[in-house]
This record gives sequence, C-alpha cells and structure tokens, in this order.
Amino acid sequence: MSRPVIDVGASKVVSFIKNVTTAGTAVQITTTVTPCTTVILSARLGNTNPVVIGDSNVIAANATQRGVVLIPGNDPFPLKVKDLSLLYVDSQTNGDGVCGVYLQ
Repeated sequence: MSRPVIDVGASKVVSFIKNVTTAGTAVQITTTVTPCTTVILSARLGNTNPVVIGDSNVIAANATQRGVVLIPGNDPFPLKVKDLSLLYVDSQTNGDGVCGVYLQ
C-alpha cells in the first residue's frame, strides 16, 4: 500500500505527541485553538493496544469503539482539519497515545 502524499502548500510543520493518562478517558490533543490544514497521526510504536481518535465522544473500548482506530506500526492517518483542538484521543491502556505532525 502506498503512503499518501499531501501537498497543501504548508508554511510550517509541527510535530507533537499526546498520551492518554487514564484509559477510557478522551483527551483533547491540545486545549489551545491551533489552526492547521492537515494532521497526520499514528499510534505510538510503544503502545500496548490500539488507540482511537475522533471528537470529544471518542471511545477506545473494544465493544463500543467510536472514532478512527490507529494500530501501532500501521501507516499514518492523514486528516484534513482546520483546528487541532477539535481532535481527541482515547486508549485502552494507560499511557498509550498518538504522535503526529500538523501542517499550517
């Protein structure tokens, strides 16, 4: 499977990481309004289990998952979004999380 190529004419690329301290609790990627054009996310390679990204209603629990499931080692997931603070992450295991970049 080929990796996506995104050309949005970004003037800035910013790396980030976000861990979920308490599994089962949706955590906002950032609480600060952060304008962007695209976010590219992946589950951290050291995660014990998959994580899930989505809105504030995201759920990682197996029986009721809601959002986009990210599995450690899988290809990154590109997402067009205008504000990084709209995204949340949840995990099945304490301390698991996502890493990524956003383009401005």
